[in-house]
Amino acid sequence: MIFAQVKLTSHGRSNLAEFSKAIHDFPEVLECYVLMGSVDFLLRIVAPDVEAYEKFFFEKLSKLPGVQEVQSSMALSEIKRTTELPV
Repeated sequence: MIFAQVKLTSHGRSNLAEFSKAIHDFPEVLECYVLMGSVDFLLRIVAPDVEAYEKFFFEKLSKLPGVQEVQSSMALSEIKRTTELPV
C-alpha cells in the first residue's frame, strides 16, 4: 500500500475535474481525497510490489496534466484500520 501526496501546478488546479476523472479510471487508486494545505490530493494506492508501483507512477500518475510533484510513502505494516465511527 502506498500513500501518495500530489501537488498540482497552479495551471493544473484549473483542471481539477480532469484530474479527478483520471483518478477514477485507475483501479490502483483505492481512495482519493482533496486536501487543504501544501498538497492538493492524498491517494491510497495498492500495487503488488515496488516495480508495479514504479510502472503505475511513471506511466500513469506522473503523466496526468498539471501534476507538479508526487511524494510517495510505502506502508510497511498496518497498526489499525476501522470503519466504525466513534458516535
